[in-house]
Amino acid sequence: MGKSFVLIDVDFFNKEGLFVPQQLGFIEENSKEVSITLAQEDSLSGFDLYKCHYDKEINKRIKIGYDHFINHYYDPTDFELFYNEKLNLAVANAGNDLIRSFCEELNQTKYFKLKILPFDTNDILLRLDSINGLWISKIKEMNLESAGYFGPSVQKSERAQDILNGAGPEVSSFNAYFYSEYFGKDFSILISKKGSVVIHDYLSSTKDYILFITELYDKLLKNSLIK
Repeated sequence: MGKSFVLIDVDFFNKEGLFVPQQLGFIEENSKEVSITLAQEDSLSGFDLYKCHYDKEINKRIKIGYDHFINHYYDPTDFELFYNEKLNLAVANAGNDLIRSFCEELNQTKYFKLKILPFDTNDILLRLDSINGLWISKIKEMNLESAGYFGPSVQKSERAQDILNGAGPEVSSFNAYFYSEYFGKDFSILISKKGSVVIHDYLSSTKDYILFITELYDKLLKNSLIK
């Protein structure tokens, strides 16, 4: 299945962390908890390690006990976030939707200003050859809104080219091979327009994953961002 990471552009970051709602002064029973806590400075190659917690609110009426009903509940998630001040970059090991909500929550305070990096996947396609999976959206054809294509160098296939050269189609995500000079081999990855990267190959440590993500960002992704 692979390991998923979300890349975040950092405009402002409170390195001391934050605990919501206590730090904002409105803690109460059964309140939503959002926190980001410094665990280790310079933990991995210039990245500080933060332990994060996010309570996702689920608006669904449920029954607790015999006769007590509530209209919503919280789905808790703990994850790690790595922040590099020099690169203005953070990397989180959780799902895209959860990280987006987490960033929006922190941005409501005066302590953070974060944004998931939007990748220009159409541009990245022009800079990679070894693409074996391609998902295209916003296709303006009858009975076809999105489509997936597979095979070696699939972006060069006649059908994919016909769609990509039309008006409006977007590459929502793709599978490709990226050669890492640091590790000396190709890695199978998935890149999503929404700012997610999935590494299909196994790496032995979190440090190796972050090193790979940093190399991928520096050599490929940072020059293919949607402005």
